[in-house]
Amino acid sequence: SIYSICVNRCFTFFLFFIKMAKFIIFISVVLLSVYLTEQAYFLSKAYVNTINEVAKTWKAKQNFPEYTTKEQIVQLLGSKSLKGVPKNSIKKNDDKYTKVEEIPKFFDARIEWEYCKTIGKVRDQGNCGSCWAHATTGAFADRLCIATNGEFNELISAEELTFCCHLCGFGCNGGNPLRAWKYFRSHGIVTGGNYNTTDG
Repeated sequence: SIYSICVNRCFTFFLFFIKMAKFIIFISVVLLSVYLTEQAYFLSKAYVNTINEVAKTWKAKQNFPEYTTKEQIVQLLGSKSLKGVPKNSIKKNDDKYTKVEEIPKFFDARIEWEYCKTIGKVRDQGNCGSCWAHATTGAFADRLCIATNGEFNELISAEELTFCCHLCGFGCNGGNPLRAWKYFRSHGIVTGGNYNTTDG
């Protein structure tokens, strides 16, 4: 009869719905477990505490929420490979360093050149893979201050390097530090403080 056919079809649809619901729940559990295992374990409080039990001269802290994924952390590591860079552009030997007979047991650049406000200053790259730009502009600012005995004592614009040096890299998606140094030499660079400030 039509009634029995409708009942059978409804029952079949109900069974199909139950199976689909179980399948969706199963997939959700699998995806959740994958998501949890892909969390950056080194951001957990337990891992930070483990480091601090061993560290004697410094303390580790959480700079990112525990739910930050590895992919998000990796995205911030913007220094690209040095493949394709001529080997002769990397200085391997320098008499100024090879002739040094004694290395001091203690050395702190912040004390040695205390008049340089840029030395020891840690800048925030935010959620942008521009570490390559912050590192090179920071080192360049420090060297300029030391070389001029403090006459030049300003931050250099990591923002200009990140977004204006197109041969250096890909902005927030990473760049090449050696090409950044070549950019300084060939183009120069402006001073500038942290993002969204009027410093410089």
